[in-house]
Amino acid sequence: MDKNSKKTNKREKGKTYENMAISYLEKLGYTILHKNFHTRYGEIDIIAEEGNNLVFIEVKGRTSTKFGYPEESINISKINKLITTAEIYLSKYV
Repeated sequence: MDKNSKKTNKREKGKTYENMAISYLEKLGYTILHKNFHTRYGEIDIIAEEGNNLVFIEVKGRTSTKFGYPEESINISKINKLITTAEIYLSKYV
């Protein structure tokens, strides 16, 4: 398998997990506002509304915990990128 095939496969898996998350959130009553909101600083997978709350969601899918739990893959750098991207979203849409 070449490098591009691995990248495509990874993107497809990510999209599958994001769609699963969206279905789950909608069943819980969330309204999906945006998917894959990009800025030069990063990306937010899902932006949704739940009641009066605006929710920024990072989707991480894992088939096992061999390499840790999904939440363990979010480091301080990723958190800072998410915050900056969320601030840009808020300035643009709220």
